[in-house]
Amino acid sequence: MKRVRTSIQFILIISALVLVMGCKAKVYDIRGSWSFEIQMDDGNVFVDYYRFSGSVETGDVYYEGQILGSYTVFDRTVNITLTYYDEDDDYTVETFSGYFDDRNAMSGNYTLYIEGYGTFSGTWTAL
Repeated sequence: MKRVRTSIQFILIISALVLVMGCKAKVYDIRGSWSFEIQMDDGNVFVDYYRFSGSVETGDVYYEGQILGSYTVFDRTVNITLTYYDEDDDYTVETFSGYFDDRNAMSGNYTLYIEGYGTFSGTWTAL
C-alpha cells in the first residue's frame, strides 16, 4: 500500500511539473536594436533605428548613442516615450503605444508633439 501511494505521489509531482513548464508565459524582450517605420496620417513615412537597454520590463531608449527616452513592457504591451529638443530647439515628445505581434515584431499607434507646431498622429511597426 505504501509503495502504491508513493508511486501516485511521484506521478502527481511529475504531472504538476509538466503542466507548469508547459504553461510558461512567453517573454517578449525588447532589448537590442530595432528598426522603426513610422507612417504619419498625412502620408509621410520615416524610418529610425533605436536601441533598447535595461531589463525585460523597463529601461532606456538610445538614438545615435544618446539616451532619448524610456520604455516599459508588460506581457505583449509596449510603451515608449522619447523626449528631446529637435534641431530647431523645439521641445518634442514622441509616444509609441502598441504590442508585440510576435517575438520579432511590434506595432501600434504613434503620437508626435512638437512645441509650437502641435500634435501629429500615425502608426508604427518595428522589426
